[in-house]
Amino acid sequence: MWLEYRRRLKLGQAAIQAQGLSEFEGVKLARIYESLHVPGILQTFEYARTQRLIWARLHGLSVHDVDIAARNRLTMQPLVTEGGGPAFSFVLEATVLYNVIGGADAMAEQLDFLSSLVAAGPRRPHVAVGIIPLGATRKLFPGEGFYLFDDRKVWQEFWSGVLQTSQPTDLTYFGKVFDHQQRHAVYGDAAQQEIQAAKNFVQGRATP
Repeated sequence: MWLEYRRRLKLGQAAIQAQGLSEFEGVKLARIYESLHVPGILQTFEYARTQRLIWARLHGLSVHDVDIAARNRLTMQPLVTEGGGPAFSFVLEATVLYNVIGGADAMAEQLDFLSSLVAAGPRRPHVAVGIIPLGATRKLFPGEGFYLFDDRKVWQEFWSGVLQTSQPTDLTYFGKVFDHQQRHAVYGDAAQQEIQAAKNFVQGRATP
């Protein structure tokens, strides 16, 4: 199913973000690949707020509910930090770490949060965060981000709308794409190094 943002955004950003938790109900494993920005469920407040502000200006929406929308988005985060929901497998292109959203300070805070998730890996066995390094030799090129919920639904966002599908052939396809991208990713200390390198770059102390 294709859902145009012009239709979806009529609900308002605050209402849309408030619905986020429902997407994870009954899900055992959420596989999430992103190539451009930090996945919504991992966003810190200022990062999320800036994204909502950008989105409002892009689509001609009111900016008055961006703070509420950002707070609503953060209500999903305990599923990652505290558990009690699905297992999460994140694969992020390193470009996600270098696309500055909200300025250097906001981005540094966001990168620190990602770093804390990687560092807490042994204490959070339900969460895996992999980073595909810049310059990695690719066997599959980067593409649009997507959420794969078990083997029952895929959610993929584009500039103009959202693709949702539960077709078995599509689920198999996206599962294959995720597996290929995951093979490029590094974890643990190597992922920490990627995040720290990005933080140094954002704060003007290094080049990628």
